Amino acid sequence: MRERFDQRLDLVDKDVLIMGWMVRNAILAAVEALTSADQRRAREVEENDERIDQRRRDVEQECVELIATQAPVARDVRRLVGALEVIGELEQVGDYAKDIARVCIMLGPLAQDFTVDLGPLGSKTASYLQRAVVAFVHRDRQAAEQVMDDLRSVAILCREAMDTLSKPPEGVQPEIGNYGRWAVHSLDRAASRARHVAESTLYVITGEMERSSGWGTVSRGARDAS
Repeated sequence: MRERFDQRLDLVDKDVLIMGWMVRNAILAAVEALTSADQRRAREVEENDERIDQRRRDVEQECVELIATQAPVARDVRRLVGALEVIGELEQVGDYAKDIARVCIMLGPLAQDFTVDLGPLGSKTASYLQRAVVAFVHRDRQAAEQVMDDLRSVAILCREAMDTLSKPPEGVQPEIGNYGRWAVHSLDRAASRARHVAESTLYVITGEMERSSGWGTVSRGARDAS
């Protein structure tokens, strides 16, 4: 009985890892679509978001069933609750990727004039998110804490991108700056979700759940500007 239960727990971890890769790829594809004004790819990101949502529903159903029917011990409950937390965060990041794709779509032909290179910011955000998911699956406290430290570099890139978009070159349509700040805001929030994933890892290990405060200075600026 315990062996079968452990196998199902391992499958939950595998599904979380797969969902992490799906969301990572969505972020990268959305940023590439925006920076290359690729409307087709942007629409693919939009359409693929339902696959991410369905993966979340499937994992959620399995976690709830295991909690309800298997009477797991405390450490297993934390593992399952942590998985529920992580897939919720990943679904939100998938929504942020979709928002970035929508920026490309709504800009239309103007997307060709979007000259701010969000590639490094998108790559770092996607990489740290994936590292956080891997740390969760392996219950690796050191790796999770390292991700939380490294995410500071994303905040720096967000501020730099926001400053650039707030001072567009002469002749650039204001919509580019407005929508561009929305895209940066989405990446900023995606990074905050990566931090939450890392915090969920610490919860599974220690039994204490903490949520960071103070993240999102750039995001607040983006909302105020939009």
